[in-house]
Amino acid sequence: MDALTGLPQSPLLRQALEARLAQGLDPTLVFVDLDGFGDLNKRFGHPFGDQVLKALAERLKAFAQGLGGEAYRYGGDEFALLFPKPRAAVLPHLEALWQPPLTLEGVAIGFSLGLSGGRRRNRHPENAAANADDLIRLASQASTLAKRLGRPLAFGEDV
Repeated sequence: MDALTGLPQSPLLRQALEARLAQGLDPTLVFVDLDGFGDLNKRFGHPFGDQVLKALAERLKAFAQGLGGEAYRYGGDEFALLFPKPRAAVLPHLEALWQPPLTLEGVAIGFSLGLSGGRRRNRHPENAAANADDLIRLASQASTLAKRLGRPLAFGEDV
């Protein structure tokens, strides 16, 4: 568990993702990357940055649990949400992550989402580790793309 946020960390995400893929499921993975986190730390201090991480973790955990998923702290200012369902079941709900906007002490906290998986039916369970790596990479790249484009959400190409 992550000491600051109380969320499970990336090794547990990888285990859970591999287990679902080995079962023949095609889960949906959402990467969440804070926007301008370094600037927040410089402007308001690291204790404020820690509060931001905790507040986002709480929002993500509640959201994920509400849809039967799990929230993880991937590392630094990155988080991940894992859902054991297709992306079509997750997509209509994603706007609830950024609406209403997350604010802390009057400061708007932005974050970008990248989504992968949840739409391919013929993954091979024996390749669970490789598929997990691909889905994590794609979701991470998609969150970076969303941030670069100034959008709340981008999609990773499916593997």
